[in-house]
Amino acid sequence: RVSTTLPQVGTQISSSYQWIDSNTLLPSHLYLTQRSYPDGGWNIHICQPIRRFAGGAGRLEATADLRNMLSEGYLPLPSGGGRRSLLMQSPRTVRGGLSFIF
Repeated sequence: RVSTTLPQVGTQISSSYQWIDSNTLLPSHLYLTQRSYPDGGWNIHICQPIRRFAGGAGRLEATADLRNMLSEGYLPLPSGGGRRSLLMQSPRTVRGGLSFIF
């Protein structure tokens, strides 16, 4: 895991990588000091404070959360009719948001 803050703009960026074997579907390792199930694959979290607006009592933050960007840990299973199913413990997701903090 690597984290940094860009000093002039206040952007917080963190990136982590957890290897997932492509031939198995097992629960991720359980850590005692972190969340119950850490996300596998390559993950990026970005938090950007937005300048206060005139007379505002709070502040705004824009966030982006990208999970399993390399699509690791997908286990294909053949099913009837030439179709296939995918089993995964951590799907690839892209989320973003705007937060008002007061």
